[in-house]
Amino acid sequence: MSRIIFLVFFILFLSSCFNNKEESSIKDPDNLVYHWNNKFQDTIKIKKWLNKVFIATQNTLGEFPFDVHLHIAVSDRGGEPVPWAHTDRNDTQSVYFYIDTTYTGIDFLNDWTAPHEISHLTLPFLGKKYSWFAEGYATYMQCQILNVMGQMTKEQVINKYKTKIDKIKSNFLCSSTYLNVLDSLRKKHNYQAMYWGSVNYFIQADSLLRENGNQGLNSLIKEYQKCCRNKDDSMQDVLSSLDSLTGHDIFNNLMKSFSGLPARKLFR
Repeated sequence: MSRIIFLVFFILFLSSCFNNKEESSIKDPDNLVYHWNNKFQDTIKIKKWLNKVFIATQNTLGEFPFDVHLHIAVSDRGGEPVPWAHTDRNDTQSVYFYIDTTYTGIDFLNDWTAPHEISHLTLPFLGKKYSWFAEGYATYMQCQILNVMGQMTKEQVINKYKTKIDKIKSNFLCSSTYLNVLDSLRKKHNYQAMYWGSVNYFIQADSLLRENGNQGLNSLIKEYQKCCRNKDDSMQDVLSSLDSLTGHDIFNNLMKSFSGLPARKLFR
């Protein structure tokens, strides 16, 4: 009996050694800081997922000019890999993830939440009034990042935008301004329509950038991160910085159209 107990402990010891070796071989990006709010059985799986998302985000949108803090806790909700997540930009630039650890590594890699939340940090906090802009931006960028990760093809990204926007387009076929419609959707807690309706702004911005000889929105955000992310404090700051980088009034003019024209006129 004692020999069996010894063998069990020996196997557990070897397993622990191999896991520690594997975890120590995972090199975290220099500007990424983890905070574990629960005791995890498999931090390796979670770090592989979030490291890949973080690196893909920086490859898509540029290197963050600050440390990013990721807080990980186990969720009691379940039903999906990341039932809940949110950003916090008070003392540090942070994302809080509440996860269901029973899902596989592949499930986490295919989930949109981490690309969405981490991409939020590439812009300053814009306040409740411009939550549509922040959420539309992150919703647009989550697909761009999943493409860089290899989880979505370019064709799948395009089809995703089209399918999602087609589903909510009827909300905008009216004479009210686009921003008034978005505000109404937010007040009704129709967040899916608000988020994907807001994506239209960034699809048009990307198209206009390319028409004017720029490389596109992703490349522009890379430049924005270098020059302006840490100095801008408001929506107008962001729009002016983006326009200054391009030499065109694309973002300010789009904002004027979305706040002044009937919503039905702003679908290409």
